[in-house]
Order: sequence, then C-alpha cells, then structure tokens
Amino acid sequence: MIDIETTALTPQRGEIIRLYARDLDEPCSTFNQLVKPKRPLSNLVQQITEITNEMLRDAPSIEAVMPEFLDFLDGSIVVSNNSTFELGFLKIAIEAMDLQCFQKTSRSICLSEV
Repeated sequence: MIDIETTALTPQRGEIIRLYARDLDEPCSTFNQLVKPKRPLSNLVQQITEITNEMLRDAPSIEAVMPEFLDFLDGSIVVSNNSTFELGFLKIAIEAMDLQCFQKTSRSICLSEV
C-alpha cells in the first residue's frame, strides 16, 4: 500500500514531499521518507499535510529517494486509496528522472491503474 504527500493537487504544479509504502504481507516492512521540495511549503500545505519546512530542511531530494522507493516496491502489487492522484505524481517523477520500472529476476513493478 502506498501513500504520498504533495505540495499541490496536480503533478504539473506540485512536488512529492513524502513517500510511504507498507508491505501488506509483512506489516512491519515499511518505507517512510520525507522529500525536500525545490520550493518552501505554503502555510496551507503545511496545515493539510502536517509536514513543515523545518521537517524537510535536511530531507533528501526526490532524485535520491525515488530509486530506493521503487526498489522497496519491486515485485509488489501496488495499491492505494487514491491511485489516480498518487500514480500521476509517481509517473511524472519517474519520467523526469528517466527511471524505468525496476526488474529483478522474474519480479517487477509497473505503475498502472487497475
């Protein structure tokens, strides 16, 4: 299961500021990483997400975090509460970094909607 927090409602206008994933087969296996955006968060975004500029000060960039996130998801079936929103942001970020779905042996992940 994945969940992301962003700075706007569309990937063309916003950035990912938190990537979270939990393995439903192994609930103790999670990925939870804040991501430093290129611009400071607005007061509204801070209120909605409960993530502050202070919390993001030393966070890694999306370029550093996304490969680790995709590696965590490798071989998984990806589910979310708001897949259109979340997958839209993930696809834009992956394309901007020229990353592709990772493949390990016969396991792979591809981001698509059901």
